[in-house]
Amino acid sequence: MITTIFLLIYFTFILTATINFNSDLIPLWIIISPVFAIFIILILIWIMTPLYKFSGKNNRFFSYVTRSASKFINMFLLRMKLTIVGSEKIPKDKNIVFYSSHKSYSDVFVLLSIIKRPVAFTPKKELFKIPIISGWLDAMGCFKVDRANNRDTVKRLDNVVSKIKNGLSFVVFPEGGTKYRNYKEIIKVRVGSFRIAARAEASIIPVKIYGNEKVRKRFPFFHTDKKVKILDEISFKDYSNMDTNNIAKIFIDRINSN
Repeated sequence: MITTIFLLIYFTFILTATINFNSDLIPLWIIISPVFAIFIILILIWIMTPLYKFSGKNNRFFSYVTRSASKFINMFLLRMKLTIVGSEKIPKDKNIVFYSSHKSYSDVFVLLSIIKRPVAFTPKKELFKIPIISGWLDAMGCFKVDRANNRDTVKRLDNVVSKIKNGLSFVVFPEGGTKYRNYKEIIKVRVGSFRIAARAEASIIPVKIYGNEKVRKRFPFFHTDKKVKILDEISFKDYSNMDTNNIAKIFIDRINSN
């Protein structure tokens, strides 16, 4: 959807500018048109944000818009081609939380582009200061993480648990950032992040993303192949009697063994 809108605006701008202005300036119109197209898309997202908030966080149309926008970013801005393995392992009728490896800032767009159900994630609070993006994150139902105030984050956890129990899926990056980006395996996680799934009594879907080191080396001039592997579900009954340290250990072993 977003890609189609972008291309329509792109070519319409070039054609209109060429007909109504100077055809000798076609190279200039080609340069300006993508910027103009992205600007119009941002305006459309800004207009749709209040509708998203009003319609509810589980609205599948706006979930589709988010997924479409993420695909556009992956394809045209980050220049990534994704290979998805194991998508059939994602349950369709359960409350779930995706716990993923996290070695690149592009991981968010990767996961939002492949999960075909309403989903939110746990961005750091600084992202909520960015105009337009902040409104959309709020409409999605994202959980603002304040890394400098863990006590406040824990206090607001009940809100996330309620959303998951009402059918909204969540993406969590338990590494807490990309500081271990130079390691292919998971070195350390924030064990407290597994309270989200445990308190919601949700299944955990481990996700491993391959190829992040290539993105850093090849962006923005070269195309990058990236692989996403959905691993076997860890159902709530499998970990209901465990503390978060043991849940984290199962997750780390599952990721690092693949």
